[in-house]
Amino acid sequence: ICGLMLVGETGTGKTTCLRALQGKPQCSGFGQVRTIVLNPKAVTVGELYGEFNEITREWDDGLVPYYVKGMIEQSKEAVIASEQAQEEMGMKIPPPRDVLWFDGPVDAIWIESMNSILDDNKILCLSNGDRIKLTNNMAMLFEVQDLRVASPATVSRWGMIYLEKTQLGWLHEADSWKDLFSEAFPHLKSFASDALTYLLEPVIRFLRPKDSDQEQFRENKTGENLSEFIANTTMGLVASVLNLFSSMAEQYASSKPTNFFNPSDGIAQGELAALGGSGQRGKKKKKIVPGASLRNKRFYDDQYTQSIASKHFTYAVIWTFGAALDDQSKPKFSEFVMELIAVEIKTDIGLDPDEEQKKQKEEEEEAKREQERDRELEEEQKLNEEQQKEQGNTPNPSNATTPKFKLPYRVSDDFIKEDPYRKLMISVSFPRDIKSVFDVVVNEQSGQWERWLIRVPTYKYDPQQPYEEIVVQTEDTVATTTMLDMLNNAKANILVTGTTGIGKTIVVNDFLHIPTVQEKSLFFQIKTSAQSCAKGIQEVLEGRLTHRRSNLIGPPVSKQGIVFIDDMNTPTPEIYFAQPPIELIRQCVTQYGIYDRKKLTFIHLTDTVFVSAFGPPGGGRHEVTRRLTRQFHTIGMPQVGAAAMTTIYSFIIVGFLSNQKPSLPATVQELAQPLVDPSVELYHKACSTFLLTPSKSHYKFNLKYASSLVSGVLHASSGCYQVASTVAKLQTHEGYRVFRDRLIDNADRNAFDQVISDVQRDFFIYPKEPLSEPFDIEEKPINLFLQISLIDQHNHRFIKNLKWKPMHLILFDDAILHLARIARIIRKARGNALIVGIGGSGRQSLIRLAAHIANCKLQTVEVIKSYGQMVFREDLKKSLRVAGEKKQQCVLYISDNHIVKETFLEDLNNLLNIGEIPNIWQPDEIDELVENVRPLAKESGKPLGRDDVMAHFTSLVRSNLHVVLCMSPSGKQFRNRLRQFPSLVNCCTMDWFGPWPKHALLQVARRITVTWEGDQRYTDKMAEACVHMHLSVEQASARFLSEMKRHNYTTPTSYLELLNSNEGILKEMDQSIAARHSKLSNGLQTLIRINSEVEVMQGQLIAIQPHLNQSQKDTIAIMAELAVQQKEVEGKEEVVRVEEAIVTQQTNEAELLAEDSQKDLSRTLPKYNATIKAVQSLDKSDIYEVKSFARPPELVMFVMASVCLLFNQPQTWEQTKNLMNAKFLGKLSDYDKDILDEKMKSKLKASYINSPKF
Repeated sequence: ICGLMLVGETGTGKTTCLRALQGKPQCSGFGQVRTIVLNPKAVTVGELYGEFNEITREWDDGLVPYYVKGMIEQSKEAVIASEQAQEEMGMKIPPPRDVLWFDGPVDAIWIESMNSILDDNKILCLSNGDRIKLTNNMAMLFEVQDLRVASPATVSRWGMIYLEKTQLGWLHEADSWKDLFSEAFPHLKSFASDALTYLLEPVIRFLRPKDSDQEQFRENKTGENLSEFIANTTMGLVASVLNLFSSMAEQYASSKPTNFFNPSDGIAQGELAALGGSGQRGKKKKKIVPGASLRNKRFYDDQYTQSIASKHFTYAVIWTFGAALDDQSKPKFSEFVMELIAVEIKTDIGLDPDEEQKKQKEEEEEAKREQERDRELEEEQKLNEEQQKEQGNTPNPSNATTPKFKLPYRVSDDFIKEDPYRKLMISVSFPRDIKSVFDVVVNEQSGQWERWLIRVPTYKYDPQQPYEEIVVQTEDTVATTTMLDMLNNAKANILVTGTTGIGKTIVVNDFLHIPTVQEKSLFFQIKTSAQSCAKGIQEVLEGRLTHRRSNLIGPPVSKQGIVFIDDMNTPTPEIYFAQPPIELIRQCVTQYGIYDRKKLTFIHLTDTVFVSAFGPPGGGRHEVTRRLTRQFHTIGMPQVGAAAMTTIYSFIIVGFLSNQKPSLPATVQELAQPLVDPSVELYHKACSTFLLTPSKSHYKFNLKYASSLVSGVLHASSGCYQVASTVAKLQTHEGYRVFRDRLIDNADRNAFDQVISDVQRDFFIYPKEPLSEPFDIEEKPINLFLQISLIDQHNHRFIKNLKWKPMHLILFDDAILHLARIARIIRKARGNALIVGIGGSGRQSLIRLAAHIANCKLQTVEVIKSYGQMVFREDLKKSLRVAGEKKQQCVLYISDNHIVKETFLEDLNNLLNIGEIPNIWQPDEIDELVENVRPLAKESGKPLGRDDVMAHFTSLVRSNLHVVLCMSPSGKQFRNRLRQFPSLVNCCTMDWFGPWPKHALLQVARRITVTWEGDQRYTDKMAEACVHMHLSVEQASARFLSEMKRHNYTTPTSYLELLNSNEGILKEMDQSIAARHSKLSNGLQTLIRINSEVEVMQGQLIAIQPHLNQSQKDTIAIMAELAVQQKEVEGKEEVVRVEEAIVTQQTNEAELLAEDSQKDLSRTLPKYNATIKAVQSLDKSDIYEVKSFARPPELVMFVMASVCLLFNQPQTWEQTKNLMNAKFLGKLSDYDKDILDEKMKSKLKASYINSPKF
C-alpha cells in the first residue's frame, strides 16, 4: 500500500505510533524507516506541489516534489550501497523505508492531487507536466483527526487504521510520567501513585466521567453542567498537570541543598549540594512525555518532602483542570475539591466512633439547613426577577445569588477510609477560612499555602505615567502572572483565555515586561485577525528570531524566545474548515520548526515557547483544533467583578485627585468614591440594557469601556476639577461619549438617557435636574454663540488653507457636536475613532476640520487603478514616519472607499492594537529609523539598543498617530468587518452619525436657500417643503423595510441633491418666465406699433379713395382688353408647341455634345495637369541649358516653335532664345489657355498636334 492513513481523535496515540517506527528495522523486507513530516495546510497548494512564478513564468518546485526527488536519490544510493555490501561482505542489507508523513487536515484543496500517487502506478503528476515515479520502498502516510471533508475517491485509495479513544487512556501517559518521577524522586514513588489515584482520578471522574479508568463512573453526569472556555482533551490536561507539577518539584528541590551522597552519581557531596541535587547525566532529549525535564536527575528527601509535593500536586490540578473552566463552573469545581480535601476532617485517624456519629448527625442537620436556605434564596430571586420585569427593568445577573452547588454523589466514597488517601489529604490541608481553592498558592520558599491577597502589591499612583500604561494588580492578575511565570520556567506553551475585555493582553504584556523576564527572554507579539495567513506569521517568526545557522532559528544564545500570539482564533477558516495560520503554529509547537518557502529546507525552531490569548469561540472567533490546544496549558481568567472594578478605579481616581497641583478642594477630593460607584453601575446597566443583536454587532461592552469612561474623567482640563457639580457633569459627559455615541437609533439613545438619569439620581446630589447635551463643563459658563463663532473662524481659516477644492460647510448644531467629539478623540493619546454613518452625512468634512482644530497633520491615501497592498503599505509608512520619526501629531483618515482589499484592514487591525505592522519595514529602513529615532529615545531616557529604539518608535506612533476610520453601516460588510477585525471596535472610539434631525435639515435648507434669488418668503416655504419631502421619504422607507424587508436608503447627500435640484428648477423656471415675459413684451410693443401704423394707413386710404375708384374703372377696361388678347394667344399656342419640340430636340443634342466634350475633357485633363506639373518642375537651370544650344535637337526645336506660336512670335531659334528670358517661366505658368481663337487652334492642329512628333 502506497498510502496509509491513521485516523483518530487527538490524544489517541497516532503520533506516538509513528514515532515508534522511526529508525526501527521492519520485518517486511525493508530496513529502518526514514520519515519526513509535512503539514500540508501550513503552506499554500502552490508551495506544496509547485507553481509557475507569476513574474518570471518559471516553474518552482514545491515541498512534495522536492522531497520525493530527494527520497528517490536516497533510495538509489541505498540500493547501490546494499549491492556493494553484498559483493564485499556477502550479506544483504535491506533497503530503508522512506515515508513522507503528512500531518494535517485532509481536504479537497490539496489531497486530490495525491490520487495519482495512491493508485497502483504511484506517479506524482505536477502542473508543469512532470511525472515522478515513486519507488517501491516509498510510501505516503497521513495523520488526520477525521475524514469529514475527504471524498470517496480519495478514501478508497488509502489503507485505513483507526485509533479509538478507549485504546489509550490518560493512565498510560501518567504511568510514563510516574516512572520518570520515581527515578528523580525515589523517596516519593508511593506518593506518585497515591496522587494519581486519590487526587487526579477523582477530578477526572467529576469533570470527565467518560474518561475515567473505572467503568462504573463513566455513566455519571456530573460534568454535564460544567464547561470550559476552550475545549481541551483529558490527555492534554493531564499532561499539563504533570508538566506543571514536575517543574514546580524540580525548581523547589533544586533550590535546596542536600546532605545525601550517592556514589553512583559520580558527584562529590559538596558539588551536589552546590548544584542542589540537579546533577544531569546523559544527552538532553526532546520533551516527548510529561516530566521529561526530570530525566537523568536525582533529588532526595531533605530537598523535597511528601507534604510539599502533595500541595504542589494539588495546586497543579487546581490550576490546570480548574483554571480551564469558565466563571460559572469554577465555583462548583472549587467546592468539589474542598470537599474532597476536607474529607480527612470527617474521618480523622483515631476519632472516637460516638463523636464521629455525633458529627455525622450535625452535618446532616447542617445540610438540611443549607437546603432550606437555598430554597429561600431561589424563591427570593424569582420574586425579585418578577418585580423587575413588572417595572420594565432587565434583571442584572451580577446581583443574582448563586445557590450552593451540591454533588449528586461523593467521588471518594470508594476509598474514603483508605489510609493513603487520608494521609495524603492531611498533608494537603487547605487553610480553613478560604472561600475558594483559587484563593491560595504554594509559597516557593516554604512550600506552604498562602493567600494570593498577600502577594497583591499596593498601588501607588504616578502622575507621570500615561493612563494607558496603568495596571492595578488584583488577586486574579497576580495569580495569572504567577502562573505565566511558572509555566514559562517549565518551558510550556500557555493559553490565556476568558471573555472579551477582562485584560488578557494587558496581563500577558505586563508579565513580559517584568525586568527579570526581559533579561532572560526575547519576546514579541503577533496580532492575528480574520485575514491573517500562515506566510505572514512565518515571516514575522523568521524576521524577529535570530538565525543561529542556516537551518536553525531561535532567540539569542542563553535567552528564551516567547512568541505572544494575540487573538489566535480569529483567522477565517477555509471552505473545508482548515485554518492555515493555526496549522503553522501547530507545526512550530509539535515539529519544532518551519519549512523555508524558497529553499524548501526545514528550519528548526529552538528555545522558543508560544503564549496565546483569545476569547471563547463566537463573534468572529472560531474554534481551534484540539490538536493544538492540547499542546497549551490553559488559564481561564475570571470576569472582573464589581468589587474588583471599584477597587481598581478607586485607586486611580483617588491618586489622580490627590496629586493635582494646586490641591483641589476637599469637596472634590471626596468625590473619588462617588465617581467610581456610578461609573461601575453605569457600565453594568449598559451591558444589561443594550444587548448584542445582528444589526447591533458592535454592542460589545466590556471592561475597556469602563476604563475609557474613567480615562475621560481624568483627561479634562484642570479647571474642571474645581467644583464638585462640574466633576459630576464631567462623569455624565464621559458616559455619553463612551456609551451613547455608539448607539444606532433614537430608541436606544432615549433608553440610555433614562439609564444615566437614574444613575445621576441615585449617586449624585449636585445636579438638580437631569443633565443633557451640551454640557457646560468649563469653569466658566459656556457662551454657545461665542463657541460657534470660534468654530466658524476655524472653518474659514481651514477653507482658506485648503490645497484642494474648497468645502462649503454648514455647521448646524448636530454637526458641531460631532465635530467636538472627533476633536476630543484625536486630542487624546492613542485616540482612534471609528466614524459610522451613511455616505454624505458630513463625516469626511468634519474629520478634516477636526484635524485642523487639533493641529494635527491630516494623512490619507489616494486610490488609483493599480492600488494594491504594497502601495497601501508605502502610504502607511509615511504616516508612521510623521508620527514616530518626526514626533508630530497626525491623523490617518481611511474610508471604506479606500479599502480596496480586505487585507488592508489586517494592517490597520495590527496598527490599532499593537501600534505596528509586521514586516512593513525592510532591513535598511529599520537601520534608518533606528538612526533617526535614537536621539528621541535618548532624550526620553530609554535604552539605546536596536530593539529598544524600535520599541520607543512604536510607542511614539501609538501616542501621536490617530487612525480615523469612516465606514457605512449599510449592508453586511460592516458587520462582517467588525466581527473579523475586533480592533475596529475594541481600540476605537465610535461616533455614530444618525439621520439629520428636522431642525438640522431646516437649518441647512435655509442656509442654502438664502443664496437663491427670489422673495425670502417663498424660499423659506421651499425649504420647509424640502424638509417635509425628505422626512416623508424616510418614513416611507421605514415602512417599506418593515413590510417588504428591503432597504431604501435616504442619505443627506440625496437631501442636498434635492435642494440643488430645486435650485436648478428655480433657476430654470426663472429663465423660462423671463423668456416668456420678454416675448410677450416684444409682442405687445409690436401690436402697439402696428395699431399706430394702421391708423395712419386708414387716413391715407380715405385720402386716395377717389383715385382707387378711377383705378377700378381702368382695371375693368384693361380686363376686357385682355380677354380679347387671350383669344389671339390661344391661336398662336399651336405654333409655340411645335417650336418647343424643336427646342427640346436641340437641347438633347447639346447634352450629347456636352457629354462627349466632358469625356474628351476627362481624357485631356490629366495630360493637361501633367503638363502643368512638368512646366512647374522647370527651373532657371533648365532654361539656361536649352538656351545654350547653338543648334538645338529636332524635338527641342519642335516644342519651342509651338511655344512661339502660342505667344504669337516668329518660330525661329533666335526668337526662341529671346523669349526665354527671366520671365519666361512665369509666363508659362500664367498662360491663359482660354484666349486661343479658332485660327490659332487650327495652326496648332495642323503644324504640331497632328504631327507624328507630337
